[in-house]
Amino acid sequence: MGKKIRNYKKIAMIDHLKVDIEKHTYESLRKIKELDSEKALKLINKSKNIDSIITIEKEQDCDYFKCKLFLETPIFGLEEFKDNILEEDESMSFYQLGNVYNSDYNSIIKVNFPFKIPQIFKLYLSKVYTGSLENYDNKFQRLMIPLEKEFDIHMMTTKSVKYDEKVVFQGIIEVNINLFNYHIFLYSNNESKQFFLIIDGLEKQSFINFKNSCEAILISLGFLTGNLILHQYYFLTSEDHFFNKVENIFFQKNKSNIFSNNRIIDQSRFLDYLRQIEQETKYKPWVKPMPKNTFDNLCSTVLNNSIYARCCQIITEADQTKHDLLKAGIFSIALETISGLIYEDNKEKINPIQDKGKARLIRHKLQKALEEFNQKIPEEALKIYTAKINELNKPTNSKKLSYPFQLYKIKLSVEEIEILNHRNKFLHGTSPFEETELIDKKYELKFIIAHLKFMINCLMLKYVGYSGHIVNNPGFMEYNTKKTVSNHLFKII
Repeated sequence: MGKKIRNYKKIAMIDHLKVDIEKHTYESLRKIKELDSEKALKLINKSKNIDSIITIEKEQDCDYFKCKLFLETPIFGLEEFKDNILEEDESMSFYQLGNVYNSDYNSIIKVNFPFKIPQIFKLYLSKVYTGSLENYDNKFQRLMIPLEKEFDIHMMTTKSVKYDEKVVFQGIIEVNINLFNYHIFLYSNNESKQFFLIIDGLEKQSFINFKNSCEAILISLGFLTGNLILHQYYFLTSEDHFFNKVENIFFQKNKSNIFSNNRIIDQSRFLDYLRQIEQETKYKPWVKPMPKNTFDNLCSTVLNNSIYARCCQIITEADQTKHDLLKAGIFSIALETISGLIYEDNKEKINPIQDKGKARLIRHKLQKALEEFNQKIPEEALKIYTAKINELNKPTNSKKLSYPFQLYKIKLSVEEIEILNHRNKFLHGTSPFEETELIDKKYELKFIIAHLKFMINCLMLKYVGYSGHIVNNPGFMEYNTKKTVSNHLFKII
């Protein structure tokens, strides 16, 4: 269970300016540099009678560790490697002056076997960590993710943060997930060209709990910003919540980052738009970032609901797809997924017969009538009819898709209702257009995709309790392509 948040120097005075939260990063950055730097170690594997010199380093702009192993008796191929160096699912440890670095067979990305004696072959590792994994539990945890450039987090409620004598006034997010509290902030040093997205756990917790919460935060940020940061993780542990002393560090390579910058909440552009159409006074109350409690709920839902989490990732990854028919199909899958979640939570309100007793009685009588034909029709037919009877009090797929919009009071245009009815075609790799028309309907297809994405985003946000402005994708598409703008660039949901 999480504990109350400590006092993280909430009021620090810098040049007469009040700063909400102060962070220390020097020791964490030093630890990362130390881990990445080239070092000579001893590889010892008693089960294979191995005691050899190995060098290990992570070169700049490289996303894995490179190891060079020196052997007097050469080996060739993975089978000989497993027989002589390391078995599958086996761990390996490297030693240097009391320091222990670890990896395992499953972390090996590739192996190079040169035909030379003595042999120097190379291992490429996706995971390297110090100490024992047992020592990562019940510690303060920090995740640092290298970035190529700064990353915008202003669509959430933020506070000011100080690090390295630098003050950022909209620089840190507070989030609570399953009663544990976290800080999310950006570290940037233009002089050293270092940029990190940092997540701090504010209570001691297990390593696996922290990793899962970080993944939920990153998926949530990816959904809101269009930028899913996955590439390289540095996990650090400390007994000190300021991380003035780092005990252990764990590097992990993941999938490639996704950068589309397709934000679905954007209060700055929304304000500019309202001024442009002279509606600022009327809609000013909606010019605000996502509230903290809504972001808490978003991250918690991603952590606790694997279907919702998968839907977030589908939406983010769909923007990387260049083939428009495939993109329309992916968004149609996401639409059915979130609609299905909402249906399951509200099925008693949407089922054709609301009275459970009556629905059960009708089903029972139909099953009895079917039993009279047990010996007269094929077994397969009986299974099909039984399944249909059991599904009798469920709404049609089109009703399941339209109901969530009614539930959340999201008014759909005639065009959007028509697109909902076409989603099944996209699921089967076709479109509302004839094959001969497709080449001339590229804009229309992209416009349908923009509508699909907008409708999905509406349901995803309402599912976690959001009320506020949202980017209207069809409106922006019209605006950016200089077509006649018939849709507003933002809507209120």
